[in-house]
Amino acid sequence: MIAALFLVGSALIVIGYVGVFFANMIKSAVSRQREYLADASAVQFTRNPNGISDALKRIGGWKQHARLTNPRASESSHMFFGEGVASFLFATHPPLPLRIRRIEPKFKGVFPKTEPVTHTVSELIDPNSLAMARASFAGSTTASEATTSSETATPIAATPIATKSSRAITGAHRAALAGADRHERQPEMAVSNIGEPRPEHLVHAHNLVEELAPLLAEDIRDPLGAVAIIYALLLAPTSDPVRAKQLETIEIQADTRVTQEFNRVLDQVGRLADEQRLPLACLALPALHQMSPNQILVFRKTVRALIEADRKWTIFEFAIQRFITKRLVNRLDDSAQSKIEPKSVLSLPTAFQVVLSALAYVGSEADDPANSFAVGMKNSRLVSRSATILPHPQCTLKALDVALNVLEKSNGAKKRDMLASFSACIAADGKVELSELELLRVIADALGCPMPPILEETLTSS
Repeated sequence: MIAALFLVGSALIVIGYVGVFFANMIKSAVSRQREYLADASAVQFTRNPNGISDALKRIGGWKQHARLTNPRASESSHMFFGEGVASFLFATHPPLPLRIRRIEPKFKGVFPKTEPVTHTVSELIDPNSLAMARASFAGSTTASEATTSSETATPIAATPIATKSSRAITGAHRAALAGADRHERQPEMAVSNIGEPRPEHLVHAHNLVEELAPLLAEDIRDPLGAVAIIYALLLAPTSDPVRAKQLETIEIQADTRVTQEFNRVLDQVGRLADEQRLPLACLALPALHQMSPNQILVFRKTVRALIEADRKWTIFEFAIQRFITKRLVNRLDDSAQSKIEPKSVLSLPTAFQVVLSALAYVGSEADDPANSFAVGMKNSRLVSRSATILPHPQCTLKALDVALNVLEKSNGAKKRDMLASFSACIAADGKVELSELELLRVIADALGCPMPPILEETLTSS
């Protein structure tokens, strides 16, 4: 009886091991196929085959490749980027040469030697360096610095920064102008598309990227290139004496490698059409997120110096500064927002009144801002119908920034109501300019409601 139980037990153990053996083989085979799919998806979504292939070449050129010596490494092998476990049958990743050839068919299997990269302590993203960065951030950025600058206290300019008379050099440029014309007739379109981008919006975004110079389209994906492009976007015109001061600032504060990239892209950035500038800056955000905390602080300091060089802020500069603060600086510390945002005592209705008044003043000097404000108020349920437009001197970028921080905390229904009022406000005079649409999209982004561009009817109906 005991012998029979022993034989049965032994048989079950053998069967179990056989099952585990084949299960691991199947798991590894499936994982290898999924790795091919992951590589293909990376190429599809980034449109940059060199990115994934160069990363794989760097692994191949490293003497240890991606292999780990820990005896339990196989337990998490499915999470590796390369071949973490030296095994043929149970490899969860295909051989590097095969992966690269599927992306780059002409690859001959020769890996360039990969040298180790050294970093200073301040560049490492660990608790110690984050603490250093937070301390530096707390000392260099205060609520008073962020909100009491004389430049942001200047009333929002009535003169647009981009007009319909801008030269139509690309199809995307003409589409943007036609979209502004459509907004004049159908301002409700701006709100109806929030959170629901349509295929034509993707086509429009693709066209914007395709019409960029190849140098810009490539560099905007790299942190150094993205920083250099942002600096170039903030430069004053060649004829402006402030430009010399800005160039000196970049020379002193920027990293040598950034300066080299800046000189490479400067000419191409100068040729951009007005409506390409803000989308290009937005495209830089994923690459900027790769910077270390110390690099973010240096970047923010340089950007602020470039903006303040002429002692006045444009809507574009305001948007750039807000993107950096909200998307980059705030991630250094969960409490960073309380350090940079002013303590506001504005109520929700007052904040809404500030933003609506600011929008009413943007555009042509011949407009009737009081009428634009009244049109925006018609369908609003947030402010008393007796509310009137604020005096122009009170509609500063500083006031707009404070008000947006208040409105950002509203619920979704109130945000949609506010954006509908803002959209109607800029269309009230029958002349929607690109600067007004640009500010409207900046406001929508600040409220956490990214707004797809308004496109011409022929494109949206196709």
